[in-house]
Amino acid sequence: MPSITKEGFHKIHEEHFARAAYVYVRQSSPYQVEHHLGSKIRQYDLAKWAGELGWSSAKIITVDEDQGESGSLPHARSAFGQMVKAVARGEVGIVIGLEASRLARNNRVPRLALKFLTRGRGLIKGKWVFDDKDLGLFNFMILSSNVTKFKRTDLPRLSSRDLGMHTFTFEFLNYLFKKQVPILKYFVSEKGAIRILSPRYNSKIRLRETVKLEWKTDEAERLYEVAVTRIPFQYLKDNQIKWLDTGGKNYYELDLSDFKKKDWVYWLVREKNESGRILTTSEVSMFKLVDIN
Repeated sequence: MPSITKEGFHKIHEEHFARAAYVYVRQSSPYQVEHHLGSKIRQYDLAKWAGELGWSSAKIITVDEDQGESGSLPHARSAFGQMVKAVARGEVGIVIGLEASRLARNNRVPRLALKFLTRGRGLIKGKWVFDDKDLGLFNFMILSSNVTKFKRTDLPRLSSRDLGMHTFTFEFLNYLFKKQVPILKYFVSEKGAIRILSPRYNSKIRLRETVKLEWKTDEAERLYEVAVTRIPFQYLKDNQIKWLDTGGKNYYELDLSDFKKKDWVYWLVREKNESGRILTTSEVSMFKLVDIN
């Protein structure tokens, strides 16, 4: 059960007890609702804590209608919106959550760039898809055979708040695209980020027998897995990605015998706990193999 500091008690006055105590319960995806039962139980138990602080049971309101809803999609958290309105009307004395990130999180937004090699002329229409849900529409005009690049202001703002793995892609609505559309995958974590040390992103590495992949985290003695491929990860399905155990080390000696000169190598690292739960992943890094005498 959480605790409140002496300074926090001084902020609670008699008029607060006359208003409602809202307990906000939310997990960001159906998977978390089904499998992260400990978090669910702790969040519901916060109603008992509100009673211990002094609120009567009639004044304690548990808001859990947003369970399994991502905060990144517009209007997805309708119950949260209603709670905010109640706060604005002066009807709420306290809002209680397991952590502030249940209400909002402000992590770094993933880097995103998108460009097309186009031919001919015409208007192309499409839609953005985030976590298998529509995120909005887009269109762009093809004026000639050229590379069409989206401005950053035209790209949707991706979630950096909800924990777990997210996917982002797009679909054309008026054009039959025969090739595979890439899917961006990224992970939002409470843990510190995995920082790639070597080889550096977009570097050139001399082709030899092995190359040492190195990374760093804020915590020691973690379980890591690394994935390496010639194909960019956005074109791979989950079952096509092979994860290799590093034996608890924060580096991996990659055998280059199956690679050749001018190959691009894409790799990333993920961190797991002893039960196998994914805690966080690194950004995708890449390097090119060259023949340097």
